[in-house]
Amino acid sequence: MTALGKMRESLVLMGEERVPLSGGRQVRLTPIIAMVYAAVETEAAPIAVADGRPVAARHIRATVHNMPGYAATRYLEWRARRYRVTASRETGSNRQFLELAATEAPD
Repeated sequence: MTALGKMRESLVLMGEERVPLSGGRQVRLTPIIAMVYAAVETEAAPIAVADGRPVAARHIRATVHNMPGYAATRYLEWRARRYRVTASRETGSNRQFLELAATEAPD
């Protein structure tokens, strides 16, 4: 369970929508769902090789108070970096917290 005192990091929770444009193209929008405080933990990342040099993707695990609509989160913004949510689950008694696992997005 997460103590309230650990929720000190400011996060922006964002959804994802695809809007059709003329000519059959689509644009991806990331509307803001909420700005919240969270407990954020960084995780060790496996090192991948891109263009012959090692690249480490950043992984985080954020825990926020669970509210209606938060489960639609597809992206997080934390410390001026954007992360793609890879998994989420409700935790705590009465499912009061939402735990989000995320990897740094390449956009």
